[in-house]
Amino acid sequence: MAVLKKLLAAVIGFSSLAFVSAQIYNPAEFCTDAYNTTDGVAEGTGFCAAIPADVGVCHTFADFPADSALAGNLSFVYIPAPYTYHCNLYQDASCSDTAYYWASSGHNDLTISLGGYNDNVDSWLCIAS
Repeated sequence: MAVLKKLLAAVIGFSSLAFVSAQIYNPAEFCTDAYNTTDGVAEGTGFCAAIPADVGVCHTFADFPADSALAGNLSFVYIPAPYTYHCNLYQDASCSDTAYYWASSGHNDLTISLGGYNDNVDSWLCIAS
């Protein structure tokens, strides 16, 4: 991570990136549809995109214009294991709702897990567990 910060600092012209505190993890997979395999594991289908799951950063789909098909249409989230973080999925665009869906590491089918969040996620915030 230190090497990545030094390289990024050099590219954007800063002497250091000491102020960068969010750790970047492998991207989570977000999909417009979900289905269960024959062994009962939820999988994503339809339009899917690998989107950053940065700890401590509130994201909206507006942050990722190429993946705008997911806005108001999210049904599946896959957070790679064995990472020790989860993502809170919110129905507002600022990660500030008092109610949210906790998407844990692994397969999260929003159509089954919590129907109210299926096609209703506007922002997400990942948190180290």
